[in-house]
Amino acid sequence: MRGLAVRRVFFLVISLSLLAGVASARASEKKTVPRIKTYSQKKEEPILNRVGDWFTTLGMSEEKKAKFRADRRVEQKVSRAEEKRGLMKKKIERKKRSANESIAPTDWNAPTKVRLAPK
Repeated sequence: MRGLAVRRVFFLVISLSLLAGVASARASEKKTVPRIKTYSQKKEEPILNRVGDWFTTLGMSEEKKAKFRADRRVEQKVSRAEEKRGLMKKKIERKKRSANESIAPTDWNAPTKVRLAPK
């Protein structure tokens, strides 16, 4: 009875692996693969920014709305650039710190500690 169950599990594993191989081969044959576009690829603002802008510009004239949106976009780009700059600074500092720790100056003339075997 146990041998039969082992055979069934073995057969199931083999058949699923073959099925996965066939499916991946067919997927690679297709030329067009649909991709999910991100905000940067769509050139579209996130929904929360659009909703916030809509509430803020409610009742304004079209000229004021356009000016407000342009100013808001500039502010967002500046804040993103500052955020990236801060992250890059932190990354550089971490690299410098790790480089300084790994190449620590060594006193070559200092006596070395030798452990003696216990008696």
